[in-house]
This record gives sequence, C-alpha cells and structure tokens, in this order.
Amino acid sequence: MDKRRNIHFIFSIVLITIICHIGDAATGERIQKIKLYGAINEPAPFFITISDLEQLSLTEYPVFNPYRKKTITYKGVLMKELVKKFGQPGVTKIMIGAIDGYQSEFIIQEWQKWNILFAFKADGELMGPDRNGPLKVIMPYDTSPDMDRVLYEPKWIWAINKITFKK
Repeated sequence: MDKRRNIHFIFSIVLITIICHIGDAATGERIQKIKLYGAINEPAPFFITISDLEQLSLTEYPVFNPYRKKTITYKGVLMKELVKKFGQPGVTKIMIGAIDGYQSEFIIQEWQKWNILFAFKADGELMGPDRNGPLKVIMPYDTSPDMDRVLYEPKWIWAINKITFKK
C-alpha cells in the first residue's frame, strides 16, 4: 500500500509540474504567472506574466550580484513603474513573496529614491526557474552609493510568485 501511495504522490508532483510549466506552442516560451493582491487596479487576485511586464517601460543596468559573486546585467521594470501601473493611488508598501515562502517588504520611500528593479532577464536571457526566475528584485548598489549593502542585501528576492500592494 505504501509503495502504491508513493507512486501516486510522485505521479501527482510530475503532473503538477507539467501543468505549471505548459509552454506556448508558438514561441516555445513557458508561461509563468505572478499573482497580484491587495490595493490593485484590477479585481484581486490578478495575474501577470513576463509578457505583460515586457509591454511596460523597461530598464537595464549592470550590478554586482552578491549571491552569484559577479556583475550581471539585469533587465526589467522599475518597482516604481510596476506600482504605478498595477497599484491603486495611495499604495505605500508592497510585500513580495517567493515560491519558497520568503518575503521582502518595500516602502514608497525606497522605490522613489532608488531604481529598484523587477528583473526578468539576466545577461540578455529570460530567467526561468533554473535561474531563480521568472522574476527577481535587484538592488542598484552600483549606482546608489547611499544604499547600505548590509541592510539591503536581504531584500534581494527571487523566484517571485506574488506581490501584495498595501495602502
């Protein structure tokens, strides 16, 4: 009985993985969704994809990644642009969640002061799950000397699957 249960469990995990990563047959691109909650302009929860983000104003810059120990050029949407596009007027905080349960909170003063990036490309390539994608928060240390690396390094968050907007 236990062996049968284990096989059923493994089959379920494989099936869920396949369903979650169904590709667009025309482009070969995997569709990965990020769930938006809270004070947003659409009925919550609302889902966005990387394709949705690519339609916004994009920013690209190199930054030293403290976890990879090398400089990487990231491309994506500035946090202030994402809040402006999807958040209701008066949003002052966002809580970002990753698939592993890790969370990081940002306040309006941070995204107004610095060019914090929601990156979906690293060195010109989309970041899939194998590269901690589909979305990652990048802190602009190299262009913001007033940003305390020790304080802000824990705010790097990757494998983002949800963003909650708060007033």
